Amino acid sequence: MLCASDMCKVNPKKLWKNYYQNRQTKEFIDALKSVAGIPATGLVQSIQGGDPKAQGTWVHIKIAMDLVRWISPPVVALFVYGYIEALESVLGIPRTY
Repeated sequence: MLCASDMCKVNPKKLWKNYYQNRQTKEFIDALKSVAGIPATGLVQSIQGGDPKAQGTWVHIKIAMDLVRWISPPVVALFVYGYIEALESVLGIPRTY
């Protein structure tokens, strides 16, 4: 799980609560629950109290990927580009671009 609270700090205008209340986000989370069979507790967890480093809203990597797209398209472009490059390298796929 990744800390959505920390991710949102990249763009102060993009708050977790706004993303989470978005209709498209709700549809995406419902689709993940249905298609991937991941229970809601495995997708989003909010932790209050205890260790300050563990506090915040924590999300599954699949939610984090959608969240970063919402927070900052340029950041997700770098992420996707890097991910595809790494995948191509691991699979031995030659670059065609």
